[in-house]
Amino acid sequence: MQQNKTTIEQLRQKIDSIDDRIVSLLNERAQVVLEVGRLKSGSNMEFHVPGRERQIYERLLGANSGPFPNDALRSIYREVISACLALESP
Repeated sequence: MQQNKTTIEQLRQKIDSIDDRIVSLLNERAQVVLEVGRLKSGSNMEFHVPGRERQIYERLLGANSGPFPNDALRSIYREVISACLALESP
């Protein structure tokens, strides 16, 4: 009887597919951030809201059930938020 074994190549293909979805979602997030930037500039709203950034971290860290470490998640989102703020800036 032959067992169905997952190969390294199959796992790598799965990782590649997940990475492609992550890039797509980051670009989707960036598009929404651009819309936020347009709304803010039209309403003379504050560009950077540190309280909102804190809310994002708290929500994501609270939703993280692992095994991905919270410290790494925070570092990644610090970069995501920074890149998005650069897009949003006037």
